[in-house]
Amino acid sequence: MNVSKFYKKLTSAEVGSTKTHEIYIRMSNDFDYETFFSGTHVQNQSVIEVNFSVLIQSRKNISLPASERELRFVYFANSNKEKRIPGLGNLFKDYEVEEGDVVCLERNSTSGVPTYTLTFFGPDQIQVSPACFTITQDIPESTSVQPLKALPFKEPLQQIFYGAPGTGKSHTIEQMCSKHENYRTTFHPDTDYASFVGSYKPITIKTDVRDMAGHIVYEKGEAVKESRIVYRYVMQAFLKAYVAAWRAQQNDEPKPVFLIVEEINRGNCAQIFGDIFQLLDRNAAGFSDYPIVADDDFAQELKEILGGFSIARHDAINALYSGGKDVVGMVKNGECLLLPNNMYIWATMNTSDQSLFPIDSAFKRRWDWNYIKIKDAGENFKIVFSNGNTYDWWNFVCAINERIEGGEIQQEDKKLGYFFAKAMDKVITPKVFLSKVLFYLYNDVFKDFGLDEDFFKDENGETMSFASYFDEAGDADEERIERFVLNLGLEPDSANYTDIIDELTVNGKKMRYITYAVFEILSEAAKSNTSEAISDAVEEIFADRDDVVKYIDNPESYEKENRWNKTPIIANDGTAFVVSNQWHKNEIQQVKELAEHFNIPFDYVLGESDNMDDESKQNDGRDYTKYMINGQGRYSKKMLAYELVKLYVEQHPEMSAFEVVKEWSSLGNIVSHFVELKEAYDSRKGTDKANRVAIVECKGEPIYVSTNGWGGKSKIQELIDAVQSKGWNMSVNEIA
Repeated sequence: MNVSKFYKKLTSAEVGSTKTHEIYIRMSNDFDYETFFSGTHVQNQSVIEVNFSVLIQSRKNISLPASERELRFVYFANSNKEKRIPGLGNLFKDYEVEEGDVVCLERNSTSGVPTYTLTFFGPDQIQVSPACFTITQDIPESTSVQPLKALPFKEPLQQIFYGAPGTGKSHTIEQMCSKHENYRTTFHPDTDYASFVGSYKPITIKTDVRDMAGHIVYEKGEAVKESRIVYRYVMQAFLKAYVAAWRAQQNDEPKPVFLIVEEINRGNCAQIFGDIFQLLDRNAAGFSDYPIVADDDFAQELKEILGGFSIARHDAINALYSGGKDVVGMVKNGECLLLPNNMYIWATMNTSDQSLFPIDSAFKRRWDWNYIKIKDAGENFKIVFSNGNTYDWWNFVCAINERIEGGEIQQEDKKLGYFFAKAMDKVITPKVFLSKVLFYLYNDVFKDFGLDEDFFKDENGETMSFASYFDEAGDADEERIERFVLNLGLEPDSANYTDIIDELTVNGKKMRYITYAVFEILSEAAKSNTSEAISDAVEEIFADRDDVVKYIDNPESYEKENRWNKTPIIANDGTAFVVSNQWHKNEIQQVKELAEHFNIPFDYVLGESDNMDDESKQNDGRDYTKYMINGQGRYSKKMLAYELVKLYVEQHPEMSAFEVVKEWSSLGNIVSHFVELKEAYDSRKGTDKANRVAIVECKGEPIYVSTNGWGGKSKIQELIDAVQSKGWNMSVNEIA
């Protein structure tokens, strides 16, 4: 392979600073155009020309993309004997070329086929003396150098794991690279190049005291010691990982080494990475495209460490770079830095952080971005209050995230991930909930938008300040904190996990929770029954509930939703459904009837505590109140608004959907998204919004009525009072 390089330091005349009409590159008088352009020139009288295609790139500003251009070389043979590449005005403008910059025109010729590259350097990146010259060398095309093997670890070399706080970004990285050598650091506003790469630092050592003649001073037979401060180079996370990666390159199949940067957007990346930024450009083999010169202060350190390494694929790595240089030897001598293909740099970034130093687009382009979605981690975390009430953590996360995403602020990056709060033995205490969750919601999420949302209100409709969650002694006011949870429409599910059923077996299997029992019964029933048969049985036996089963599409891609079991069941007609995970011990009689209906073995001895009387219902933490409209029906709280709107539509067949929604909206936004037309509904974000509405048909148009947020009786009473104040001929009463 033959390589020729022409270097030129650009003058003011060439870049147009002297107001010349031509922007050009002037070649030296001894520039051998015939050899350089392989005899492809043409002569037109006294002018010799070469038209050639060239790849343009900038090392001065690597954020500028490379491009292919058509250029022209001219030689005025009979006049001033000048050799130049003219007509470069647009090119110099596009690549921000200035006086003093250095240009390199490189020709690579393999098997007689030439290719050309034109590269721009800044004046501080390369020194040219004399001002222009040409270098030509022949590099043997050795057949003994085998191409580098791809690493077995099939992951991006540089990637940033980003998402909402608490989604498990660090945990994901830990799971993927914990078996490999790794070095971890965390960026913050004070992180700089020295604390990321390394620097000389003063350390104290003990040394012998000597007299004026240089002899060691002894006292009582022992050498006298004194403390002295010396400076030693201390490597930080980047250099530790860098050295470890090159050490692994002594093997034919080097093992991966990871540099993990936590909270990368909390530091000034441009300042911290410095010239290392250029190393992030990797070639197809995974090595840095553009080695950089090592700083003097650690070049010697690298030489002492790397100098003794025997790199297994020394020649194969060198073959990746043009110019015939021993690049690996330069790395070992500390002359340059070059990221090897087994050095992975992975980072985390919280999208909710108000970064002091935004990451620029040039830096972003050098990373793969891995979004970590908010999802149920299946850890079964619970919010547990001292009164015995227990709330499912994932249900809370879903409820509050829906308000964050669909409320006034509509900022997805402010949502909470599953691991946002620290659970001890799977329990999130009110104290942790207050200090971690409520503090974040009040001070970071809703601070700039006011606290007008209904879930910030107390039982009197007054706004609950953050200070109000503390009692006079400064301790967490659990009753106040639980009010916030209830305002989101959540109900206690303590019975799911605190009312343990020790003596229950279904189909020969011992069941610890009623949720598991219902799931087992319906799973077994689905093997020989249609979805319609299952629905009929459920509606008959659980007449006081409307949330036992829910039918779904695409069970293979189903993700767990608030209040529903995560595993779909398929009936024998192919219809998929999920089962509620909200059960209580006093429903055991109905569960037994369900098992008997489908002839499934069920073994449990009912006791007095299992009776389905009203008193036990009232004491189980759940509100079983039902309502009737105009003396008819039996409706739960979540379905009452839907039934009222449906009846209103039936009573006013002349009204359009728009008119109905306008009239009902006049009641006020009792719960979030109380009544909506299709346009408003479709504009809302949220993957599970369909599970929080019921649809009333009005002249062929849907009206969406919220079934979410009706957990407290105060909301229902507000609805009843508003409806009756309108005189719509609709009365609502509790069923005794």
